[in-house]
Amino acid sequence: MALALVGCSDTSGMQNEAVIEHIEQVVKLPEGAGKLEDYARYYAAQGDNIVGVYTYSVGQRYDLPTGKRRWLTDSRDLPSIMDGGCSVVEVTYNLATKRVHEIFCHGEA
Repeated sequence: MALALVGCSDTSGMQNEAVIEHIEQVVKLPEGAGKLEDYARYYAAQGDNIVGVYTYSVGQRYDLPTGKRRWLTDSRDLPSIMDGGCSVVEVTYNLATKRVHEIFCHGEA
């Protein structure tokens, strides 16, 4: 299924959007995190999972405005922020089980 999500067909964008929409309906952010719409949200397929990185921070490389979301074709392009507490939240959604497998705030530097 991950291959279908990142394929080159015209429908892949709609499939990606549907998966993102489902994730955002079921995700419960960790204690200390803001509201979902307060984050810029990046998603990418990684094996049988979809990884999401939500961030308040807009860095040089990550230019998505707060409240927006973007599908990335390569998970290596996801924001890589090692600290930031709950200003950076990471979520892993399993495509097979259709459930959030893991969600956490990043550590503090």
